[in-house]
Amino acid sequence: MLKQFILSILLLGLAVACCNEEDPTEIITETAIPNDISFLSYTGIHFADELIGYISTCYNVNLNVAGILKTSNSGIKWQFYPVYVDTVPSSIIRSIYALSPDTVYATYAGGVSQGVCKSFDGGITWTNLGNLNTSAYGPVYFRNSQIGIVCSSYGILKTTDGGSTWVLRSNLTAGGDIAFTSDAVGYACIGSAGDWGSSGRVIKTTDGGDTWT
Repeated sequence: MLKQFILSILLLGLAVACCNEEDPTEIITETAIPNDISFLSYTGIHFADELIGYISTCYNVNLNVAGILKTSNSGIKWQFYPVYVDTVPSSIIRSIYALSPDTVYATYAGGVSQGVCKSFDGGITWTNLGNLNTSAYGPVYFRNSQIGIVCSSYGILKTTDGGSTWVLRSNLTAGGDIAFTSDAVGYACIGSAGDWGSSGRVIKTTDGGDTWT
């Protein structure tokens, strides 16, 4: 009888302990961008860490410039920064990539120039990288401060000197998105849809962006 009583107490304690465990269900929080900037069109998003993230935007007729949104508190609040590339207002920021909280890359068009631009101060000021004025540029990725990849409407280019010079590595066009799972392996994609139908492709590199299939 005593053993049964002790066993009952142990089982009751186990049941209480199980009931007190935290619910393992994942909680997803949706955060709205403030109304005073929500009329912008968004083109891309990337976070440098858990706190600091960036969103690229299209041209804003009220501000006469395209720009970025930046958060420093995990997306709870966002602040708009106009993007002037070497003092020239941008008409669109197509994609954005944060190598670190302060070092940010983007593809842009504005005035008579377009290509890749870089910010050293968290999106406040921007400078043009290289001479890329012959195509529409989409997703951009930087492994470090020297090695970067950018996709365009006529092919994929790579830099090994921080963006001073770019070399065409593939004539396979890719404007949808780009992602690397390691220093060597990466993927890019492009898709289109219209009255004539839709199409898309995924291409892959296994040598850090030097060749694509």
